Amino acid sequence: LEEEPCLFTSAEWLKEQVQSPQVYLQLRVATRQDHLFILNHVLRCPPGVGAWAPSCIQIGGPWEQDGIDGGVCGGMLGCWPLDHALTVLSTILNPVKAREDFLHHLKETALPSQVDEDKNLSEDKNDNVWVVVDSSGEDEEDPAQLWARFNENDVVQILNQVPFKEIFQHILLIKEEDGSLNYDVSCTSHQGFMKLFAFATHLLQLFRTGLATYSQVEYDQLFEKAVETIFSSPRSGAWQFLAVIPYSSVSLSQLWKIVYKLHIGMRDESVSTTSKESEGDKSNQEWADLVTHADTRGQFHDYLVNMEEN
Repeated sequence: LEEEPCLFTSAEWLKEQVQSPQVYLQLRVATRQDHLFILNHVLRCPPGVGAWAPSCIQIGGPWEQDGIDGGVCGGMLGCWPLDHALTVLSTILNPVKAREDFLHHLKETALPSQVDEDKNLSEDKNDNVWVVVDSSGEDEEDPAQLWARFNENDVVQILNQVPFKEIFQHILLIKEEDGSLNYDVSCTSHQGFMKLFAFATHLLQLFRTGLATYSQVEYDQLFEKAVETIFSSPRSGAWQFLAVIPYSSVSLSQLWKIVYKLHIGMRDESVSTTSKESEGDKSNQEWADLVTHADTRGQFHDYLVNMEEN
């Protein structure tokens, strides 16, 4: 795509170009294609863009209805800033094409060195790398896979540039008068309401993609802890909520892990048959085989026998 930088371009050069005065001058007269071009450069810069790059990501323009639905107050979903905002949001939330290729020369300096004599130097290199740890304080993610990821502040600051207020004001035909927001349901036509459903469906799909791109592992861990919390409730009546948890929002391997742990009572030693180190490397089929293993079935039987009748 014309909006994407070339692969031979280095990450440092991208950062220098995005931070240059020419970029800020270009933003004053930039077209939508120019804005996407700059955004794609920012998304291929090293972690830390949240401190300097958000102002380079801008979405503006007149949020005016195009009157295409024939409603009393005009149409909806008919202005170019909305289309542009969704394009920018999709670009941010989808995996960045070839990002690691742009940052490959940073890999050695971003990871702890095996030959560093100065331990403090090695620690300083990773001050900005946040990882999820288990109850023992051990890393649950491989640092070798984290070196190219944006940190949480980067993602938050970039997403803050997306004008969600204007987006929802536009699709709901909300008008701002005297500092207050006014919503009149009579302004929405039948066609506009169907477009609202279509827009909401697309937006949810984008958010789901964003969770998979930036927070799937963390969300999986949070989901597992939520299931454990409900399961360990002293009142068995709380177990009914296990039936309505949105299991479709987590990865398939995490679902198999939860099924396995439910079979043996969500005990801390529930994964004793598999090492903690290799737990995250198991495939879906390996988890499925573990669930159907005779030892697991035996533990499930023993657990049921020892449970109180109620």
